[in-house]
Amino acid sequence: MFDDLPQPVEGPAMSRTPHRRLSADERKQAILEAGLPLFAHQGLRELSTRELAKSAGVSEALLFKYFPSRPVLYEEIYRFCARRLPLEAINFETLKPTTANLVCLVYLTCRVVMIANALEVKAVMRMMGDSLLDDGAFARLLLGNNVITAFRERVVACIEAGIKAGHITADGPPPALRFWFVRNAATQVYFHRLPQPPVVPYDDDPLEVVRQATYFGLRGIGLKESQISKHASRERLLAWECEDGFRLVP
Repeated sequence: MFDDLPQPVEGPAMSRTPHRRLSADERKQAILEAGLPLFAHQGLRELSTRELAKSAGVSEALLFKYFPSRPVLYEEIYRFCARRLPLEAINFETLKPTTANLVCLVYLTCRVVMIANALEVKAVMRMMGDSLLDDGAFARLLLGNNVITAFRERVVACIEAGIKAGHITADGPPPALRFWFVRNAATQVYFHRLPQPPVVPYDDDPLEVVRQATYFGLRGIGLKESQISKHASRERLLAWECEDGFRLVP
């Protein structure tokens, strides 16, 4: 486990090109890039500093130079992965708070969380699980970042607008909690599908699982059946899929 440990004796440095030395930022990026498969498939709870250093071709002393503690490593891994996460490219503030956009955002919640194909997403999800079993530091960092905050605020605005328009039942949890219940349910589906074979026998088609989870989430939010039929048909949901993965707006 990566703990705040005394710095070990300096060993062999990271291999570098014969033309120039890597800058400090380049060296840190190279370490994180090399460690990404370990973060994605092993997480940090069982990952030793020796393994991480070996994967990057550096000494443990050099590793501690750039990442002297667990919080520093969390922050750097988060920043490294966040730049490549799917939701980073969206300006959620430009989405109008409509029922159609609510359906799209709930679908995206399930899609991004449940189908984590990119190593960056897998790493974040694996570390999220580790964090929740530990002190929650990485989970708080992740869920409190600007992108997820903007995403949550737009979902909440859509729910509030839907309640006002009569599309969503007013009785139930506060809008902010409705968002978290949907997101956290999708997260549990991801974790249940992580082992092979999966712990829970969901449908073999990942997109079908996303679609079913979207319906479950929309009903949990309180969206009325007439609105689900109008805005969340199977064809409408799957129409957001494209060759590059999925479209981020309806």
